[in-house]
Amino acid sequence: MPQSRKSNYASVNLIEIDADSENRRLDNFLISILQGVPHSHIYNLIRTGQVRVNSGRAKAGRRLKSGDRVRVPPVVTRKKEVVGEISPKLKSAIRQVLFEDECLIVLDKPAGIAVHSGTRHNFGLIEAMKMMRKNEPGIELVHRLDKDTSGVLILAKNSRTLRFLQAQWRREVFSHSFSKRYLALLKDRWDDPSERCVETAPFNHSTNLGKRQSAAAAVSYFSSVRNFRSCVLVSIELLTGKTHQARQHALHIGQPIAGDRKYGDRDFNRQMQAIGLKRMFLHASRVSIIHPISKQQVMFESELPPDLSTVIKQLSSQEEVFE
Repeated sequence: MPQSRKSNYASVNLIEIDADSENRRLDNFLISILQGVPHSHIYNLIRTGQVRVNSGRAKAGRRLKSGDRVRVPPVVTRKKEVVGEISPKLKSAIRQVLFEDECLIVLDKPAGIAVHSGTRHNFGLIEAMKMMRKNEPGIELVHRLDKDTSGVLILAKNSRTLRFLQAQWRREVFSHSFSKRYLALLKDRWDDPSERCVETAPFNHSTNLGKRQSAAAAVSYFSSVRNFRSCVLVSIELLTGKTHQARQHALHIGQPIAGDRKYGDRDFNRQMQAIGLKRMFLHASRVSIIHPISKQQVMFESELPPDLSTVIKQLSSQEEVFE
């Protein structure tokens, strides 16, 4: 059975903020140091004034400054010990490196790999990466991909890089300097060659705090890559990073993604299964960022993996017969 260990937050702690933690939100800072404590409990500590910044009450969204003193009340944290062995499939996944330097690791994530551990498995990609790179304990995910989504995944090697990229993602909406582009197969043809902008009002999504409303509208751009008899391959550029945004926006325009079990069309999914599609046809093909050190825009790309390429070839052969 996995064991747990207690941290040293069983008594009041005064923590002085250093340069690495400067400009972090108070809630995110506490979540990072109180691992194993439910987020709802952390927010309650802030709301009730048990957490103090420079001896005063503070809101969850307060940005910390170097030299600030944060009072952390007594709390027992329990962190699950990761046990077992990393599977060969997971070991192979974390070796699929597209790019690496002193602050970034960019992976070409295969489908079927969860980025975090869950109730059914002790290891996700990030846990396996930390175990295999114990000399780099600061590795964290910059963004996430669903288990069944393949493609470009960026990890930061330290907290400063992580905050730079996450802040960049929040601030650079509509500037195209930080964007994510997906390839997806949608139900029905798309005879209009023009690009479509899909914008939806702030929508509710599930978090570990329950239902919470997003702060801004979700914006995506859809453009046709190739039409087939009953479906279309499209490129989807996300200008915001809402949960399941590409999947929800595809459903919003009435053309759900092939193989999507949550937002998809059952008949269309069965049709695609019959020609060999075994998972959701969604691939993170390109991510563009401003590099934390050079401050230059860099782009990372991933080709469509063999399982999805095979589906396209099958659709193409059907098209030739149809013509």
